Amino acid sequence: MLLVFNKKHWFVPATVNGLPILSPQVIVRLYSDYRSPAVSELIDERIIMAEAKKNNVLPSREEINARMTELEAQVGGAEALNNLLAQEGTSRTSLERRMSMRLALEKIYSNEATVSAEEIDEFVKTNTAQLTATDSAGQKTEAEKIIKQDKLGAIINQKFAELREKANIKIF
Repeated sequence: MLLVFNKKHWFVPATVNGLPILSPQVIVRLYSDYRSPAVSELIDERIIMAEAKKNNVLPSREEINARMTELEAQVGGAEALNNLLAQEGTSRTSLERRMSMRLALEKIYSNEATVSAEEIDEFVKTNTAQLTATDSAGQKTEAEKIIKQDKLGAIINQKFAELREKANIKIF
């Protein structure tokens, strides 16, 4: 009885006008509304991390932290990132998990995204107004980074679709 009194939020997480909302009601709602996307995300995570382990390129905690620090700098600091995450209804832990999967995919496929000098020159010629660098070397470096990211994104999408297709997935 003491457990029920001290941990009543385990059984009744809320009341509305004196009427209880029971934990089983919450669980049923969560299961019906979020089961499919949660299962899909877990499947994707399992596939990606298995491939990263197979290629011996699992992201380290330091790499994840570094990427999170970069993201924080882009949005104006840790507090700004936390506010954005709260607005999106997601957690820092969830973002780190997704960041880990993205890093794993980048590490697996980054060597496949090659950029030629001709591609860089063409990009600079047609997109000069969009580049932030003003000198030629800086524009080429920026262009190479943009092209490589675009190519890497396309490669990752294609390769991941292939990995998912090959995986033996059974959803019940």
